[in-house]
Amino acid sequence: SSMILLGICVVAVLVGALRLATEQAQQPPGSSVSNAADGALALYTWMSELGIQTSRLTSRAIDPSITSLIVLEPAALPDSDARDVYSTFADRGGRLIVAGDSLQWAATARVLGVRVAPSSASQDVTTPDGLTLPLTARYRLSADDAEPLLSAEDGQLVGLRMPYRNGTLVVI
Repeated sequence: SSMILLGICVVAVLVGALRLATEQAQQPPGSSVSNAADGALALYTWMSELGIQTSRLTSRAIDPSITSLIVLEPAALPDSDARDVYSTFADRGGRLIVAGDSLQWAATARVLGVRVAPSSASQDVTTPDGLTLPLTARYRLSADDAEPLLSAEDGQLVGLRMPYRNGTLVVI
């Protein structure tokens, strides 16, 4: 009976090891390496296929040749280093795009001068020229000198563009 018990344990360990080896690692929400529903791999691939030079940042040092920076679903609350990176990038005339719907995204938008308020979810948004897009938006945005990019069904902004330092800030 001890040999049977040992055999069952060995089989259980092998099944666990096999499952661990074949399980895909979870990527952070909004990650450009994630093909999950909340991932941005399709956007990253599409931009690359269009011939737009894309790269994933692995540090906070941003090459001066980069003119647009997309921050999708920031993984952490903005600290002083992140604020300095955004400011330096914008001071060079860069276009900073911040998109998401998490607490970290809201805090990042607020640090950059955009007022963010929770709201009831909308199912569709509209561009200034009348194009309707399916997008669930749970926050409303406002800022001084902001140009509307996307409006919810109730007319409030869920996407805007505004001057930021010497560059441009887009928040969605």
